[in-house]
Amino acid sequence: MESKPKIKLDEKMLIVLLEALRWSERIKPSQHAKRMVFEKHRVSDRIERVLTAIYYSVLKRQGILDKIIEDITNVRPIYIF
Repeated sequence: MESKPKIKLDEKMLIVLLEALRWSERIKPSQHAKRMVFEKHRVSDRIERVLTAIYYSVLKRQGILDKIIEDITNVRPIYIF
């Protein structure tokens, strides 16, 4: 089984990803927020595929993570914009 080449997330890529996730809380559909941020930062096609996969993976789990945080802390998660 051949493994795919690994792509390391550098600081800029992480910042772009976090910014896209942040905007997805405000802008619906979230896909529009992602596109807006990726265009702003001129993310290349190769990197965009990786960041998009991570982006949707995080969004899929975000509700679960919010519920866990609320159960443990008895505090509703707040979003800072």
